Parts: sequence; C-alpha cells; structure tokens
Amino acid sequence: MRRTPCSWALVLTFALFTVACTAQFDGATQPSSGLTGRSGASTTDGTSASPAEAALAAYNGMWNAMADAAQTSDHQSPALERYASGEALAKIIQSLYLDRQRGLVTKGRPVLHPTVASVTAAEVRIEDCGDSTDWLKYTMSGQPQNDRPGGRQKISANVTLAGGEWRVTDFVVMGVGSC
Repeated sequence: MRRTPCSWALVLTFALFTVACTAQFDGATQPSSGLTGRSGASTTDGTSASPAEAALAAYNGMWNAMADAAQTSDHQSPALERYASGEALAKIIQSLYLDRQRGLVTKGRPVLHPTVASVTAAEVRIEDCGDSTDWLKYTMSGQPQNDRPGGRQKISANVTLAGGEWRVTDFVVMGVGSC
C-alpha cells in the first residue's frame, strides 16, 4: 500500500525548505491537567501552572489543533492562533494552504514525547522526538499521496509568553530517523 508520511517534521522542512509536506500530533499526549496555556494557569487541583507546564500545554495544543485542521487542510482554523503565533503559525498556515491547493488531507495523528530543555520567565524551549508513522497525507479521494513512511523526528520549539498567553512562536522539525 502506498502511504505518505506528512509528519510535522516534514511540515517544517517544507516551510523551511519549500518541501511539500505537513504534520500532526497525537491527542493522547496532550496534558490532562486542565492547563490552558496561559500564564498563571491552574491545574485541576487548583495550583498554579509553572511556565514549563503552560508551555507544554501550548505546544501540545498547537500540534493537536494542526492535526485537527489537517484532516480537511483548513488553513483558516481559528484554533491554530490559540496555540501558535509568529513563524510557527506562518509555517502551519502555509503547509495547510498548500495541501488544500494540492487536494491533500492528512489522516491519523502523530505521537509526541516533548520535554522541557530550558525555561526563563518568558520563554520555554521544548525538545521532542515525535512519531509521524500514523500521520500521513492522502488525496481527497482517499488514496495515499505516496509510499514514503513516516517515522521518528526530532523537533525543537520555542514557546513564548506574550500578553499573558503562552504560544509556540517557532519550531524546527528534522528528517525521519533524526531521533
């Protein structure tokens, strides 16, 4: 069966190197602590979320919003702006727009494994080894775009606090097999 891995790593590669691919992530990795991604967000037990927790919630939220939007290549999904801004948002919108123009959608969901690499009061750097094996591109008629499989890809992301909101401002996805 011909399958296309349009993983988040390829999406970045596309946006960065004008390659045509997109990515998505697994909703199962989204924190279940009730975090909103906002500064001072609280957890379900009423304690205040740390910058690291809020940044992870924004990071997972961004990939989940992208995965949802990629099911129909909806580059205008309002959920994207809730978790991403700047270069990150531009990369996602461009990738989804190009997929729509090419008649492609993305099925499945990627799996994330984010960890916090560094924290300041207004910025958190996240490192991840995401898996796009089950997050692939298809034509609108349901046929796989190509026979390239997805796989594990290193992702680096910057999550910034601005106006009381944590949002992913940039990310870089390396090629399949980079982690």
